[in-house]
Amino acid sequence: MPMKAFREQIVNFIYKVVTGTKRMRLLLTPLFASIFFCIILLLIVTSFYLDRFFGLPEFISEPFGIVISLPFLIIGVLLWLWCAGKFFKTKGTPVPINPPPKLVTDGPYAYSRNPMMTGLFMIIAGIGILFGSITLTFMTCGQIYSAHLGNAPYKIRS
Repeated sequence: MPMKAFREQIVNFIYKVVTGTKRMRLLLTPLFASIFFCIILLLIVTSFYLDRFFGLPEFISEPFGIVISLPFLIIGVLLWLWCAGKFFKTKGTPVPINPPPKLVTDGPYAYSRNPMMTGLFMIIAGIGILFGSITLTFMTCGQIYSAHLGNAPYKIRS
């Protein structure tokens, strides 16, 4: 049970920050953004290490990898920037501890529950294809499945 207690402490801390003062949220936003960035970077580096550890070959050769990865990278970056722009327009940030004061329901959020993560997964898949990483590309496919297709849509009651 110590892990459950630790998890609850983290959740309570995040709840206090999110519902706390604006000053505290602004101070901790870069910290949480850095932690998230480091987790993503660790995911990418670990997948490259696993490819090398298991001796997995590049699954797409050099010129084709560039051509196939570019749409993923470009669309992913544009989608992520569009979502971040929507957050900034409503005086919030993409970081969960400093959300916008008003629910964003237009733009890409009119079509997807979490389009920012879709953009991020597209970027990660593009990086995996670009470098021919089987682990990163297929790990990303599993993440996309669990994040979007695995979740039942929520119905908002009026």
